[in-house]
Amino acid sequence: MSKAITKYLDKYAEQEALELNVPKQSFSQSIVIPAFDETTDFVENLRLVEHPSVLGIVVANRPDNASLDATKNSLALLSNLKKMKLPNLLIIDRVEKPLEAKKGVGLARKIGTDVALKLIQLEKIHSPWIRQTDADASIEKNYYQTLMPKSGAVVYAHRHRGWYDVDPANPDGAIEDIEESANLIYQLIQAELDQGTPSEKVTVAGFSQGGVIALHLGLSSSQRLKGIMALSTYLYQPETLVDRIGLANIDVPIFMAHGISDPMIPITKAITSRETLLSHAYQVEWYEYAMGHQVCPQELSEIGRWLNKIYSD
Repeated sequence: MSKAITKYLDKYAEQEALELNVPKQSFSQSIVIPAFDETTDFVENLRLVEHPSVLGIVVANRPDNASLDATKNSLALLSNLKKMKLPNLLIIDRVEKPLEAKKGVGLARKIGTDVALKLIQLEKIHSPWIRQTDADASIEKNYYQTLMPKSGAVVYAHRHRGWYDVDPANPDGAIEDIEESANLIYQLIQAELDQGTPSEKVTVAGFSQGGVIALHLGLSSSQRLKGIMALSTYLYQPETLVDRIGLANIDVPIFMAHGISDPMIPITKAITSRETLLSHAYQVEWYEYAMGHQVCPQELSEIGRWLNKIYSD
C-alpha cells in the first residue's frame, strides 16, 4: 500500500471505511456496487455467488429526498441482502442514514471505494484494482478473470437495463427491443382494462427512452387512448411511421416538450419527430424550455394544464 493511499485514508476516507466491521476471510478482488431502489437480482447478475473469492461491497442507499415507495424498496433491499448471508457480500447501510440528494450515487460510490481501499490496506483484498459497476448491470462470464494492466484504467461495456439498447451503429435503438418494451407496457395497460378501466381513460407517457416507447405504443395501438405524452424524446424511425399507424389513435392528443440545450437528445431530433407527426395530421402540442435533459417547473405546469384539458373533454 502506497504512502499516498494511506494518507488519503487518514485524511479523506468516509466514516464507513474507518468504522468498518472487517471480514474474517480474505478475498482475491473486490467490486463496488451502489444500490438504490433495487431488488437483490443484481447479486446473481454480477455473478457473486459463482465467485466466492470476489468481495461484493454493496452500498445500499437512498437520497434524503427519496419517495415513499423508493424508501420502502430500499429498506426491503437492505433487509433481503442481510438475509442472504453471503460471506462475500459486505453490506454498507446508507438507507437508514440517507445520503444528501445532491451527492447521491457519487457519494455512495466513494464510500464503497474507501471501504475497498481500507481492506486492501489491511490485506483482506489482494488485488489493488477496485472494480466498479451499477446494480442494474450484467457482466460477462469471464469478467473477473480479465487481466488488468499495471497502471491506468479499464472501462467495460456492461449491459444495463433500459427500454432498449443503444448501439453506436444504430443510435435510434433496436426495433426488437422497443417492441418488447412496448409489449410489456401494453400488458400493464391490458391488466387495467381487464379490471374495467376504459382504454379511452388511459394516457401513455414517457421521458427520454420511455418517451420513445410511449410514442411507439400509443401511435400503433388498436385501442383508443386518451393521450400520449412524450418528454425530451423522439419518434423512432419517423420515415417508417406510416407503416406503424394505428387508426384508433389517428387524432389522439399528443403533448411534446424538450430542452433547448438537451445534450442527450438534440432538440432538432425532437423537432423532426414533431414535424413528422404534424405531416400525418396528428394533434401535437409542442413546448420547448431553456433546460437540458430534464423536466422543469414550467413544463410540469403545462403538463397539468394539458391533462386537465384532455380529461375534461
